Formats: sequence, structure tokens, C-alpha cells
Amino acid sequence: MKHFIINCDDLGMHPSIDRAATDLLSTGRASSASILATGPSFDHAVQKLKQFKIAEVGIHLCITAEYSKASNRPISPRGSIPSLLRPDGNFYPDVVEELKTQLNLSELKQELVAQIEKVKGTGLQLDHIDGHMFFYELCGPKVMDLVSVLAQSYKLPLRNRALNLKHHPSQFFFVWEDCAQRPARFEFYKQVFSSAEDFFSELIIHPGDSLEEMSEFTTLARLRLDDYDFFRSDDFLEIRQQIKMASWRDVKKTLAV
Repeated sequence: MKHFIINCDDLGMHPSIDRAATDLLSTGRASSASILATGPSFDHAVQKLKQFKIAEVGIHLCITAEYSKASNRPISPRGSIPSLLRPDGNFYPDVVEELKTQLNLSELKQELVAQIEKVKGTGLQLDHIDGHMFFYELCGPKVMDLVSVLAQSYKLPLRNRALNLKHHPSQFFFVWEDCAQRPARFEFYKQVFSSAEDFFSELIIHPGDSLEEMSEFTTLARLRLDDYDFFRSDDFLEIRQQIKMASWRDVKKTLAV
């Protein structure tokens, strides 16, 4: 049978995202979520998770800030992590070459540990580690190794799309601007569920529940609303009967980390 981790990314970025993700989680239409300790809506996301008695969450480690009006901000004092920041003291908007070439591993570790500890301090239980904009997969093997060691030290599974381990997600599905039109996006998700093999798979989604609110910080608000609408749809309810919903908790138990 097909085992799917359906992970809602970007909790803590915006209240619309927090509401949509916790709605999908609490109604069994998603099985996992990742929170940004750096996000401007972090406290709201924590409140929504606790409201719906969602005790476990992944941490969405972050060193980038793509939205100026919903900007991720470092946890560490800015003066202690200069290699991670632009001259104005903010994260880079993407994993740009300048960031990759100047990144100091000691400063990076300090910031990532601060992010993990901030989430742990809420009382929520961490069930895995992943990375915003896949930064640790794009910044070279030294960064990948650093994050892997960090995951081991916290005894947490790490999203790594290069892994091919039994009982670890061996297939990853993700769409962003590739399917910008609603019909194409819905068709993409249907194809994912029909074509996936009978192994652990992770599907990364980006739901948000208000086009008006999200349009205040992004021109791609429609993509997030489309994700939310698809996973609330009758089409997905039918699909839901044909798959087994899995979580990173299942992976953690199996790997005995």
C-alpha cells in the first residue's frame, strides 16, 4: 500500500498558512507540518497547533527570507552571524552564490541550534528536521554534513531527498510555480497519488486559506489557496481512502533515532 507523509510547510510565516495547515492536520487531510522558528507568525502557529492538540511538528530550518512583508528573521543576535546575512542585517532572499561562498559553519550551527531550541521551548515535540527552500541540499556537502550531525544529536529524522533507505521516504513530490494554473495543479496532485510506488513517500504542500490576506505579501497567493482547496476537496477524500497516511513519527520509530 502507498504510505504518504503529507507535509504542510511554512507554519509561522503567516496566519493564513497557520490556519490552513492546522485545519488540514486536524481533519486528517495532512499528516505532518513544519514550523519556521524565524517566521513572523511563529507564536500564532504555536497557538493554533496547541488549540487543535497537535503535539508534534517538524522544524523548518531557515537561512533565507524571500518575502519582504512576511520576512524570516534570525534568532541569533545579528552581530554573531554576519556570514548568514546581507549588509542590511537580514537573511538573503534565496540560496544565492554570495551566501554559499561566505557561509561560516560555526555561525550556521549557532543559528540552527537557536531555531531548534526555540521550538523545543514551546513544549511542542519535534518529529523531524527539514529545510526552508532546501538550503542544506544546495549549500554543499559541508552544510549537508553539519545538518545531518545536528539531526543525529537531537535524535531526529532528517529530510534528505538523496537518501534511499528502507522505511524512510524514498520518493519526494513537490510543486511550486511549475503548475501555476489551478487545473494543472490539481491534476499534478492526482498524478502523484496514482503514480507513486508502494513505499514511503513525502508530498510537500503549501496551503493557505485566504487569498486576500496572502496577497499582501506574495504574488503567488493563489498557489497556496489552490493547495488548501485541493486537500479539502471531494477528489482528495476519495484518494484518501486508497492510501495510508504516514507521519515522520512513523519514520522516527522505525529508524530508532
